[in-house]
Amino acid sequence: MKTDKDIFNIMADHLLKQMQKSLIKNETCAYRGYSEEQILDVVNEYAYESIEYDSYEFYQKIRKMFGEPKLMCGVGCLIKDEYYQSDIETMVAEDKSVLKAIMLSNPDWEINDSGIKLMRSSQDIHDNYYVEDWENSLEKLSKDFDEHGNFYSNNFLEIAEAIL
Repeated sequence: MKTDKDIFNIMADHLLKQMQKSLIKNETCAYRGYSEEQILDVVNEYAYESIEYDSYEFYQKIRKMFGEPKLMCGVGCLIKDEYYQSDIETMVAEDKSVLKAIMLSNPDWEINDSGIKLMRSSQDIHDNYYVEDWENSLEKLSKDFDEHGNFYSNNFLEIAEAIL
């Protein structure tokens, strides 16, 4: 059985290797997405056209230029391709559809309230911190586990919200 700490290590390793935010719009983070540079390339390429960032046309153009999204946020890396659905992009980690995809992808991890807090904390780091700050933020978060590998931070999100 995987612990919250095991899942944290997967998410942290992924984020620190990728070192880019996963985006679907200019500054909207995604479970599966593109780099900021890729999005700006599409915007610049089609500047003469009036394309809305959240339009179907924009997604068609970015997929035409770069293929399927390759970047993932910390929670996105927990979802296997066969369980990923693009409609989860507007949902938080504790949404039923997102949880289902994560549970199917990680049957050896029993997700409880602490696991949900862990995923929300990972999303917060990915979405709201500069990439240069990820390593330090993840290092701090890595200390919030008990001897059994359960995540116990009750105040990480409140501290993060106070800083931001």
